[in-house]
Amino acid sequence: MRLSSYLKYLVDTKVYRLVDLAKDAGVYLSDLSRILNGRRPCGIRTLCKLLDVLPVEHRMQFLVLWLEDQVPAKHRDLLHIVPSGNSVTSDTLDIGTLEGAIECLKQVAGTNEAVRDLLLFLASQHRP
Repeated sequence: MRLSSYLKYLVDTKVYRLVDLAKDAGVYLSDLSRILNGRRPCGIRTLCKLLDVLPVEHRMQFLVLWLEDQVPAKHRDLLHIVPSGNSVTSDTLDIGTLEGAIECLKQVAGTNEAVRDLLLFLASQHRP
């Protein structure tokens, strides 16, 4: 399950402590632990509660991975997710391509200061 891997990443990189995330989202720690360990899928109610408290820079990825967990592998190519303002919508951009991923990041950078700062930093490191 892709979502459980991402949740593990958030905990391992100290974006959130599991106990704090459970408390802030109003979900049982045991349920969140089962999701993290892949023993239980994340239901829609839990997803909504987690999206309400996750840092904005992690919300879109969390939602995309949840959607990918819901769609059978043979149909995942139908998921083309890009940001639109503060929401996530379906579009024709293919984030699996470099051009699509860059365009997606540019759109997010318009409303997300952390992403904008990261892109500016990366650009300053790779000047010829």
